[in-house]
Amino acid sequence: STWGGLSSELHAKARLKSNSQLTRRIAGSIARLRRPVTRCCYAAAPIVTLPEEISIELGLDDADDAEALRVVVARALGVGLGSLPELVVRKRSLDARKGRVRFHVLVGIGAPPESPLGEPSPREVALPARVVIVGDGPAGMFAAYALARRGIASVLLDRGKPVQPRRRDLKLLNQQGLVDSDSNYCFGEGGAGTFSDGKLYTRSHKRGNVRDVIEVLALHGAPSSILVEARPHIGSNLLPQVVTAIRERLESVGVEIRFGARVIELVVNA
Repeated sequence: STWGGLSSELHAKARLKSNSQLTRRIAGSIARLRRPVTRCCYAAAPIVTLPEEISIELGLDDADDAEALRVVVARALGVGLGSLPELVVRKRSLDARKGRVRFHVLVGIGAPPESPLGEPSPREVALPARVVIVGDGPAGMFAAYALARRGIASVLLDRGKPVQPRRRDLKLLNQQGLVDSDSNYCFGEGGAGTFSDGKLYTRSHKRGNVRDVIEVLALHGAPSSILVEARPHIGSNLLPQVVTAIRERLESVGVEIRFGARVIELVVNA
């Protein structure tokens, strides 16, 4: 019995020691759970804000290469090609100074909202005509166009001839020296520059909405390159067709155009 009692006592002490160790473990676990948790944070990549436009230089071989344009713009901005949105060429000029030929290009970053060229379009005019325009040169033509956009009818007078008959008169002038005083390089559809010019060098905003004029010309057959070139040039071989297309557009909405109509006097009724 003595050995049995001793054995029971030893077992009881062992259980107490085991329970004490278990209690310490649980207390340690609770203490660890109560400690503030240190979270692992990762630095976010900085957001690159792209400008609305950027000026770059392109070589002659890259001027019409869309992929080369994207590469040069990405390099200039210090971003990857995949970070670039759609690019739009807004202006392009050729620079040959100091013997190095290259293009200066103003590039818009991000596609602009799409809108039709030359808006608003001419609409059916309300007759009878309330305006008389003398001369079918650029000023007279665009005056009639601006009025037609507002539905205002006009009569456009010119002492000369339409493009095709005028072309024959110029042939006689150049080959035989025969001058028609009303149909020559100065007078006729399109004005003085129809067969001798085609350049649109002004970009001065002081003279009005130059962009609108260029869009109207592009809408009626001028090359789309004039929309971005710093010195746009339609070409004297193409300009007569553009002038004819504008006249036909005006006539289609009710504008009256009279050729061979020389204005000799202005009568004012009181």
